[in-house]
Amino acid sequence: MPVDFLTEAERERWQRLPDTMPQDDLFVFFLLSDDDRRETQRQRDPQNRLGYALQLCILRYLGFVPDARLSHKNFTRLSNASNLLGQSAKSSSAS
Repeated sequence: MPVDFLTEAERERWQRLPDTMPQDDLFVFFLLSDDDRRETQRQRDPQNRLGYALQLCILRYLGFVPDARLSHKNFTRLSNASNLLGQSAKSSSAS
């Protein structure tokens, strides 16, 4: 017999990125290694490289990639924190 130990609100909260993250978590999970950068550069377009890198970092942080869309606030914060691809982060967030 399954037992629900999380409320619906708790389950919802655990299935998405938090609104705020400790600075240490950003350094640990959202900085790209040289290998990460090489793999990211294999993607064709700048927006694909950025999306690939964000998915990689989110996967490391949460252990899965959530179905929900990334909020503009989280997109900006994470793309800046992960020192990604310089100009492509700015151009992708503007579109």
